[in-house]
Amino acid sequence: MNRVSHLARRLLWFCPLLVAACDTVAVAPLPVGRVEISPRSVDVAIGGSVQLSASAVGEDGNPLPGVAISWRSSDADVALVDSQGRVTGLEEGLAAITATVAGVTASAAINVRERGQLLLSDSLVTLRADVGGAGPAPATVRINGTGGSLSGLTAQVVYDAGDPIGWLTPSLVSTATPATLELDVDPGALGLGRYGAEVRITSPLATESVAVRVEFSVTTSTPSVRVDPDSVRLTNADRATVDVGNGGGGTLTDLVTTVRYGGGSPGWLRATLSGSTAPVTLTVESLTGSLVAGSYTAEVEIASRVAGVPSAVLAVRLDVGAAPPRLVVAPASVSIQGSVGGTLPLRTVQVTNGGAGTVTGLGKAVSYAPGEPTGWLIATLDRSSTPASLSLLVGTAGLTAGTYSASVEVNGNSVDPVFVPVRLTLDPAAPTAPAAP
Repeated sequence: MNRVSHLARRLLWFCPLLVAACDTVAVAPLPVGRVEISPRSVDVAIGGSVQLSASAVGEDGNPLPGVAISWRSSDADVALVDSQGRVTGLEEGLAAITATVAGVTASAAINVRERGQLLLSDSLVTLRADVGGAGPAPATVRINGTGGSLSGLTAQVVYDAGDPIGWLTPSLVSTATPATLELDVDPGALGLGRYGAEVRITSPLATESVAVRVEFSVTTSTPSVRVDPDSVRLTNADRATVDVGNGGGGTLTDLVTTVRYGGGSPGWLRATLSGSTAPVTLTVESLTGSLVAGSYTAEVEIASRVAGVPSAVLAVRLDVGAAPPRLVVAPASVSIQGSVGGTLPLRTVQVTNGGAGTVTGLGKAVSYAPGEPTGWLIATLDRSSTPASLSLLVGTAGLTAGTYSASVEVNGNSVDPVFVPVRLTLDPAAPTAPAAP
């Protein structure tokens, strides 16, 4: 009885092992019917890359997931391929990239080429629609390339900062040159105004991207004044020009300007239109005159005399810096008249600084007309810095009746000299009355 029990216990101990041995079944891998690779043919620029994909299909036509794929290039000098199927072009030429699964292969043709240049038939497209109406017909731009067909074309829209988005839809008729780009705009809920965007065209085979500028105006049948830009900044004696156009429909005529000044001195701005019918240019010019250093503002309203036409305003800012120092004399010239042998009164010329600060190091020098007598004019300065007085004293001794000319140069540190012309006219001496007998 004990032997039977012991045998039974041993059989029970071996049963799980027997069951486990019965569950282990060797499964042979399904045979590979074919390998599929994509894309089968592709152009790659030197220095560029492209991702290939490969998959295995069984003899029964079903996919074989999880199989190991090996990659190889027929010419590693032309193109390299990594273990994930990413191909990099090295030099111009052709190479075959082969994907292998269990001895079954598939190949892709790789054409490595120099990068070309994208060419556009137009770089600017302008479109218009009435507010609340339908959009205009799509505009088209032709795309070509140098060095053969450039594939992999893409189009991306970049809207102007602050503008609404979504109103422009670019469509490429083909992804390889020659191609056509269609530009479709939808005014949708856009209000009156001008909107801008840039459509950037790229190709992995191109040296650089190119761009088409799209300007879309939403207008009405009524004309309206539009100014671009709507603000300018001037410095000292300066001028600027802006474009004045029609932001609506119809014809914009009878244009005029009105200048309104902010705080401070008026009269420092001149506004001139090149014509009275848009499009025209507006020139604004600062007239600094006696303005002191500081900032000044004004508005130029551009309007039409036609009733009901909305106007536009150009904001102008003028920054006046401190004027450089310069010598100013008053009077600018001196004429003296007297008689031979007579005594002439002292003449005074004021010397001031017409700019900022003080002019120091004042000096003077007298020169005479060539061939004329000298020494008859004495010039003195009462100070060596501005403001100063220049005194002119004439001595007639040795001079005869006639006209004499001299010039007094007044100079200073870091300024240009000024010259005071002096003209002396002497009449004959009055006759002396005879002595009484």
